[in-house]
Amino acid sequence: MSDFRVVIIDDEAWTRDTIKRIGRWRELGFRIVGEASDGISGLACIRQLAPHLVITDMRMPGLDGVQLLQELQKEAVPPELVVISGFSDYTYTRQALASHAVDYLLKPIDPDEFNGVLRRCMETLKAASNTSPAEWAPPVLTGVDGTWIREYRETREGFRQSLDALSEQGIRESASRFKELHSRSSSANSLSVLVKMNHDLFNALEEQAITWLGESDPRFPPSLISFAVGEQKGIDEMLEHYVTIAADIINLRHAETGRQRRLDLRPLLGFLDQNYRETISLDDLSRDFAVSKEYLCSLFKKEIGCTITEYLTRLRMDKARDLITHYQLPLKKIPEMVGYMDVPHFYRSFKRHFGMTPGAFRDSSPGKNTIQDNAAR
Repeated sequence: MSDFRVVIIDDEAWTRDTIKRIGRWRELGFRIVGEASDGISGLACIRQLAPHLVITDMRMPGLDGVQLLQELQKEAVPPELVVISGFSDYTYTRQALASHAVDYLLKPIDPDEFNGVLRRCMETLKAASNTSPAEWAPPVLTGVDGTWIREYRETREGFRQSLDALSEQGIRESASRFKELHSRSSSANSLSVLVKMNHDLFNALEEQAITWLGESDPRFPPSLISFAVGEQKGIDEMLEHYVTIAADIINLRHAETGRQRRLDLRPLLGFLDQNYRETISLDDLSRDFAVSKEYLCSLFKKEIGCTITEYLTRLRMDKARDLITHYQLPLKKIPEMVGYMDVPHFYRSFKRHFGMTPGAFRDSSPGKNTIQDNAAR
């Protein structure tokens, strides 16, 4: 069953944190899908994320609470409203009443009173929808073309895959692509794009944290993962926030599973010894051995004394040397037999490794073969 969606709008971070912390969200069937630190960004969140409930402050920069509530009344299906303010101001109270707000709460917020209001909102929303909220899909972004949308979906999927593979480097690369995509959106559409990215990145990290750590784990609650969109917090701040959260979750995952302490390199070495003829990528090794590329490279260098690429090259060169020395094979056949599809690349690697070409090496070997391979030499 889907949860009722909530957007929180307040220019004070500590108030937003308090609201997220004291609410019995899961128990009452709510899920926070967005937050903003000013009225303009809050309105963009509402229009992009279509929340069932909006919890808003009244005194905010850009677009204050009175103007925000007036704008919401123009929506086809206005959300339920809870107004929270540090001022018992008649103008604010009157606008809240005119906008049919469920309640007008004064700061500091009393947890019991706040959750009582949430319960009333839940009952009202359930009555209006008969049972539970319908499944929802975010609106299609306007002002971007099909190529942009395809690249965005690929980048979003790449972020999820990097997170699943515990790849901090992949996370950073995805963040760079998100920034480039944002720069290509029009100025009129940039805030909606930012809200969309914020929503998708939050979802990816929250889902992964729950999958790895469980719903009740206190170390990465949704309130810690989420980011408030605002005029003073743009694409750079948002991406830095999510990259940091992703790195923290990845590091905690490593610690939880003990992979960094328990990983035995012998199966990996056996795999390389058996499959050196094949094309082997670091991405494949990271996936097959269920560790991040960064960790695998670091551990391999520490334990073996060289990089994976250097080890594989040395292994292939040793095999090539044996084939050249002990078998009467045309030299042009050997590269493919040791994992090189590019013959010139093999020749360069061989000369770099042994200081001479394969032909010169065969000529200098004791008991050299009689086969002449002038073309190869």
